[in-house]
Amino acid sequence: MADTYATSFLRDKILPKIQDAADNANPLTAKLEKSSVGVIQDARGNYVLSKAEIIAEQGAGWRAIGELLPAAQDGGMMDAKRMRENGLWGSGDNKLATVIEAVSSGLVCKVDSVRDLELNMLVDIHSSTVEENCTITAIDPDAKTFTVTQGVATDLTVDINSIVTRADSKDLAPYGIRKAIFPDSWDAGGVTWGTYANVNRATTPVFRSVFKHNNGTLRDITLDLIDELVFELCDNHAGQNVWLFMTAPILRGIKKLRQAQKLDTDYLDLILGWKAPRYECPNGTWPMVIAPKCPENCIVAIDFDVTSLRRPFPVQFTFGDNGQILRNVEGYDKFRMTLKEYLELVVTWPKRCGVLADVRFPAA
Repeated sequence: MADTYATSFLRDKILPKIQDAADNANPLTAKLEKSSVGVIQDARGNYVLSKAEIIAEQGAGWRAIGELLPAAQDGGMMDAKRMRENGLWGSGDNKLATVIEAVSSGLVCKVDSVRDLELNMLVDIHSSTVEENCTITAIDPDAKTFTVTQGVATDLTVDINSIVTRADSKDLAPYGIRKAIFPDSWDAGGVTWGTYANVNRATTPVFRSVFKHNNGTLRDITLDLIDELVFELCDNHAGQNVWLFMTAPILRGIKKLRQAQKLDTDYLDLILGWKAPRYECPNGTWPMVIAPKCPENCIVAIDFDVTSLRRPFPVQFTFGDNGQILRNVEGYDKFRMTLKEYLELVVTWPKRCGVLADVRFPAA
């Protein structure tokens, strides 16, 4: 009876709040939700499972059900937001960071960014052998390192360029913005374009986005650099439904440049009460929007007339073998519930989207 009550409460009262939190977590997800379309076959031929597991630990049995459900609600909302946004900005591999120095002893990894890592997060490090179920116990943002515990092991064995993901989640994410708009890699040797939606972009330039870069070397953001991206997009018929996404430091740099040139910063009303500075261009007025999960040192232009979110149904709970949402964790006095969602971000005309890469906050 208690099991049935909990399932009903989670499904009817908690799930709608989690769904709303995921759909309206930020301007990008809210905008995509308004432009989402029906179910079609995705670029990989099927729908991809994005899964977040929320473990709620409370008391013994159902004694603490009243305390368990609010905790589950908060945790579910937070994980739904994070998993959705990571998926939309990702390339399908659920990567949180890339290892930039090999590890042969100790439990400390140096990565390209610790932005998406959190204390107590359970991660896998995918090297020649996978270091599984590592719990992050310390993060050093300045050194870009994190420390883990891993069972009884005292040393990690990790190759350079290994990727870090949430535990048991590699490749269980939709193709996102990195896959649809970004090249596979770029450096002093040039740009490497891979396959997107079964199209080889290396041999099909018309299916590439506008990609402005500096061979992997950072340079100060300037208004001229932004104009180069914007005017080429306008030449490719990008219309009035384009948003420019960036991290907060990049937007601060743009505002600093505009102030130095005595240019006013007017704001546009977006959706759900959000506002954003406006960028005037020949084809319209485009908002400049802060996106915490936007690739660092980049400005990403997305034309929502050619970008849509495709999914058969919103985020849902999965039911365990016991027929209930909450399942006992064997050997522990705790319960587990799982959220799942099938979705795919689809860009039908990548040339109307673009990236300005390798930029940073301008020097004083």
